[in-house]
Amino acid sequence: MSERLSPRQLEYLRGLQQQLKLQTTVNCEVKARDVAILKWCEEEYLVSFVPPKGDRFDYTQELLASVAERLVQLGYAPLDETLARTSLEQAQQGKYEFKSNRTGPRANRVLLAQRTGSDDTWQILDVAQNELDLAAYEQLVLVENLDCFYQLVSFALPLAPNALVSYRGDHVYAQGAQTLRKRWLETGKTMDYFGDLDAAGIAIAFQLGCHRIAGPSFKRFCEKAHSSALSAEQFQTLQQLTRNQELAPQLREYLEYMERSQSGLLQQWLQQEALEWLTIQALGN
Repeated sequence: MSERLSPRQLEYLRGLQQQLKLQTTVNCEVKARDVAILKWCEEEYLVSFVPPKGDRFDYTQELLASVAERLVQLGYAPLDETLARTSLEQAQQGKYEFKSNRTGPRANRVLLAQRTGSDDTWQILDVAQNELDLAAYEQLVLVENLDCFYQLVSFALPLAPNALVSYRGDHVYAQGAQTLRKRWLETGKTMDYFGDLDAAGIAIAFQLGCHRIAGPSFKRFCEKAHSSALSAEQFQTLQQLTRNQELAPQLREYLEYMERSQSGLLQQWLQQEALEWLTIQALGN
C-alpha cells in the first residue's frame, strides 16, 4: 500500500493544479518532494518512471487530473477544496485523509489466470492473495493490460508448468497485486512482466523489480515496431532508460532501436507471435 501524502505535498499539488489551469505543462527541476510525490504516483500506477533529483520533469494537466481523481478514490479531500483552517475544519479534513489508510474489503484480492487442463483454455479467478501458497509456484508473471489478460490464449508466452499468472492491477486490484509482488520477491524466485514493449512498459517492469520482460526476437521486434506505440510523453523516459547501465545488454539493444526509430510494440500486437523472456537487469545488479 502506498504511503499517505503529507499536507505539504498536497498543498504543493494544489499549487501545480492552479498553474495547470493556465498552461498545459509545468516543467520543473526534480527535488526531494517531487521524488516523493512521483513515487506515490508510481505506486498508484499514474506514472511509469520516477526521475532522479536534479532531472527535469513535466507535470501535465492529464497527470494532475489523474492524481486528483485517485486522491478522491482513496478518501482524500478534493485537491481544489480549500484547506481547513479552524480546528473543527481541520478535524473534518483529517477524517478524509484517515480513510485512505484503512484496509478495504478488496485489499487482498487479485486476478489470476489458470489453465483448465488444456493449453487452449484459461480460467480467470478472483482470489485472496494472502491465501496463496507461493511455494507451489515457480514463476510469477505480471500481465499489464486487462484485455490481454482475458485473452491469454492468443499469446505464446513461454510459461513454467506451475506459473502464477496475475493481472498487475488497476484501482480495484492494485493493493492486493502490490502485496503479492512483495511476498513473491521475498521468495527469490523469478518474477516476469508481460505488457507493452515500449519505454513505459520497460520502465514499469524495471521499477517493479521484474527479472524479465516478454518480447519477440530482436529481428521480429524491428519488423513489427511502430511509431504509434511510442507517445511523445515517453521520449524522456526512453532517454533515461538508454543511459541506465543497470539494464542488460540485450534489452539495451531493443531500447536503442526504439530511440533511433521512435517506435515500440503494444502488447496486443504480440498475439500469435513467438515470445521469449528478455533479461531486464545486467548481471551484478
